[in-house]
Amino acid sequence: PALWLLAFAVPAALIIDPAATTLRGYLTPVVIPLLLLGATGLAEVGAWLARRPWCRWSARLPLATVGLAAAWTLATIPGRVYDADFLGFPREPIGLWGGEIYPNDGAKTAGWFIRRETPDDALVLSDVRPLVGKYYFHRRTLHPGAGTGAADVLALTAAGREKADLTGWSPAATVTHGGREVFFVYTREPRPPVRLSTEEHDRRFDREFGRVDRLRYPVVWGD
Repeated sequence: PALWLLAFAVPAALIIDPAATTLRGYLTPVVIPLLLLGATGLAEVGAWLARRPWCRWSARLPLATVGLAAAWTLATIPGRVYDADFLGFPREPIGLWGGEIYPNDGAKTAGWFIRRETPDDALVLSDVRPLVGKYYFHRRTLHPGAGTGAADVLALTAAGREKADLTGWSPAATVTHGGREVFFVYTREPRPPVRLSTEEHDRRFDREFGRVDRLRYPVVWGD
């Protein structure tokens, strides 16, 4: 187990350059094997110590160590994941890689509108990540920095709209979440603008497009 543990840990610690990539993204896939190998190694150390006459009590060492680590982890979750005070542990949120709850930016509801109201071959400019845009919009999606004038749809978060040049675009849909405007869809051709709430239309997206046989990803993955 120690050898396998080093085989996972050494590349992550010495080979991956934190300045060149997101280190957490590379560590995530090896967390489970590291936990399994670490627990196996701890159990073997405990068994070895238990065979020594001067250390009979150590048979409980693995259980005590795992229990302490689990209690420590649970106590740090509120501050690390949910940015909440708990038992004096510091509030140090670890970001989206930690899986915490984060605000609904409206992309899913915008995807419901774009799928229903734009042609299948429409080109979308959006400040969401292209992978997210392809998933929700089911259209070829590029970042506004691509600067293409051939785009048919402009799909922007609230932060993206503040920096965007909207010349030549007409409002098509405004997405709200909790009453706040969070996402905006524009088209080249003027149309009556609509307001869509995430509370209603996220569920509509799931009902209408959430089935695996309706996602049809190969259509957009090959662009």
